[in-house]
Amino acid sequence: MERLLLAGFIEAAAPNGNGRISISTTEAGLRASCLALAGVEAQRQKGGSVYRDDGLWPASF
Repeated sequence: MERLLLAGFIEAAAPNGNGRISISTTEAGLRASCLALAGVEAQRQKGGSVYRDDGLWPASF
């Protein structure tokens, strides 16, 4: 389960274009990643942009 969520987080973060993705594999880091994914998915389902104006990070960060 954690691997699937982590893979989803990497996929969600990858389009930022800056080539840098930092992910913690600690339990707390995985929880934060899951919360971030949930925020990105909720925003996507509303039809909104998941990126800030600068395009660097998902809006949930």
